[in-house]
Amino acid sequence: MIKAPQNVAFFVWTVAWDRILTGDNLQGRGFYFVDWCVMCRRGKIVDHLLLHCRKTYRLCSFVFNTFGVSWVLSRSFTDFLF
Repeated sequence: MIKAPQNVAFFVWTVAWDRILTGDNLQGRGFYFVDWCVMCRRGKIVDHLLLHCRKTYRLCSFVFNTFGVSWVLSRSFTDFLF
């Protein structure tokens, strides 16, 4: 079992169960606004924001390379966790 701060564990749980408050989830709850990635102005779903955004990918690659970790881009964030 990996120990993580409670707020990190909660964030990962909300992402894994697709409960994170992204634009598409908020629109499903009745909120309407422009819902694109604020970093690249393209995608809008959780997997894009956390994995497939070019800027996110560069940041993850930098962090993993710094620690000497090799990684492959996953299709979804849930796949990434497993």
